[in-house]
Amino acid sequence: MLKRFFLVITACTALAAVAQEADTNAGKELYTAKCLSCHGINGASVIAINPILSGQHVDYLREQITAYRDGSRKNAVMAAMAKGLNDQEILNIAAYLAEQTPVIVGAKDIETAKQAERLYRGGSIERGLAACAACHGPAGAGVAALAPRLAGQHPEYTVTALKAYISGERQNPQMNVIASQLSENEINNLAEFLAGLSY
Repeated sequence: MLKRFFLVITACTALAAVAQEADTNAGKELYTAKCLSCHGINGASVIAINPILSGQHVDYLREQITAYRDGSRKNAVMAAMAKGLNDQEILNIAAYLAEQTPVIVGAKDIETAKQAERLYRGGSIERGLAACAACHGPAGAGVAALAPRLAGQHPEYTVTALKAYISGERQNPQMNVIASQLSENEINNLAEFLAGLSY
C-alpha cells in the first residue's frame, strides 16, 4: 500500500514538473512560424472554418496536437504542421495559447441562438440526451482539462466539428453518441448559441 502511495505521489510530482517546464516564449515563436497564418494572432482565428485557440485548455491542446502528429486525428494540413513537433514543443505551443485572452465571436442571430439554450443547459430527458453544459460548463468554459472551451467559437467550425463526430471522422465515445442524436437544425442552433456565449 505504501509503495503504491509513493508511486502515485511520484507520478503527480512528475506531471506537475512537466507543466512547469513549458516555455511560452518558445511556444509563441513556434506558433508564429507554424500556426499563425491559419489560426490568427495569438490564436484569435478570423477564418471561420479554423478554430479559435486563444484561451483553450493547455491539456486539451496538447492532446489534440499530439493526435494530429500521431495520426489518431485526421487532417492533412494539421498532420503536416504537427509532424515535426516533439512533445516539449507541443507543450510550449499549448501553454502559450492557453495564456492568451479568449475571443468571443458573438452570435449573429440571437433568436436562433436562443433556441439552443435549453438543449445546451439541460439536454433532453425524453431523448436521453446529456446537457452540453455537464462537461463544457454553463458558460462554455470547459469543466475539465480535456473538455474544451466552446464559448465564442466560430459557428462554422462548431458545425464542422459536430458533423465530424457524427461521421466518425473524429473519435470520442461521448461526443460520437451525443452528436449522432442531434438534428441538423439543432447543430446549427447550438453553434450559433456557442458563438455568443461568454464567461
